[in-house]
Amino acid sequence: MSKKEKTTKMELFQKFIRRIRTPFLLTLIIFFLLTSEGSAQAIARAGLLEDIQVRPGVAVEIPIDIEDVVDLYGIEIELEFDPTFWEFEDADPRREGIQPAIGTFLDPGMTLFSIIDMEEGRIHLVMSQVNPSEAKSGDGNILVLYASALKTGVTSFEVTKVELSTRDGIGIEVEGVDGEVTIENEAPLVTATSIPVVDPTQIIIIPTYSPPTATATSRATSTPRPANTSQPTAMNTNVPTATATSALSETAAIASTATPAEGVGQVKPSDIPPAAQTEAEESGTQGRVLGKDSPGQLPWVIAGGAVLVIIAGVVVYTRRKKVEQPEQSDH
Repeated sequence: MSKKEKTTKMELFQKFIRRIRTPFLLTLIIFFLLTSEGSAQAIARAGLLEDIQVRPGVAVEIPIDIEDVVDLYGIEIELEFDPTFWEFEDADPRREGIQPAIGTFLDPGMTLFSIIDMEEGRIHLVMSQVNPSEAKSGDGNILVLYASALKTGVTSFEVTKVELSTRDGIGIEVEGVDGEVTIENEAPLVTATSIPVVDPTQIIIIPTYSPPTATATSRATSTPRPANTSQPTAMNTNVPTATATSALSETAAIASTATPAEGVGQVKPSDIPPAAQTEAEESGTQGRVLGKDSPGQLPWVIAGGAVLVIIAGVVVYTRRKKVEQPEQSDH
């Protein structure tokens, strides 16, 4: 091949590169943008996802939702609110205190916490499905708050903690969304479209929480309440990421092997994860522990293991000595 032919081929190759360079770069940019957008959407979001407007003194349903979640089996969520703004109805009159209604995104399972604390201004839910329920993906409702505003103003439901867990107790990345509620006399009227909730009699209760005494109106599960369907305004979000650990992950792992036949509405103390009991003790002065207080079996297990190690060491040392003595005598 002559030098001229080589030069011609090189020029043709350079022209080809220049011709495809721009489309190739554009393709890479578009691919990067699409990949980034997909990654961003993969993070689950939980809380009051849309800001709402309500009128004072009107009973409404406030939904606490989750979206873009994959393989959800258990959830722990805490929200803070200003108790001077709200009066809540009890979704489960059988239990002490004020209970939120459980949404239908997750199947009826077992709850470690499910309470609206009017003294602390806190809503706390720890819930997991039970076997044979399958993990859930997508969007749905976690909690429904039956509320009436006591005065006009602007207030919020702030997510202070949210942890999600798979069936195996593995954490799912999630961000909490703080929703704002505007209470004004000129707020749009709402329509009576009751949000579906789980029958509380289908929930297995782990009684580790003794709620404070509070006055609440009992609510029959068959009575619909109007839901707020007004257009949301700008959304206020904070983004604390969290992974499901401790009580939530162990509760989800145990729940995945439990069956409803073990009893609806009550769980034996032996079925409760140790970490869940510990968290219940440390969660506040209002917690109580199932069963009698005892130092536990961990020190005995450690002591027994130490004794076994010592015995094994003595046996190995004795055998080595017996093997070394004949060798020394041969020499």
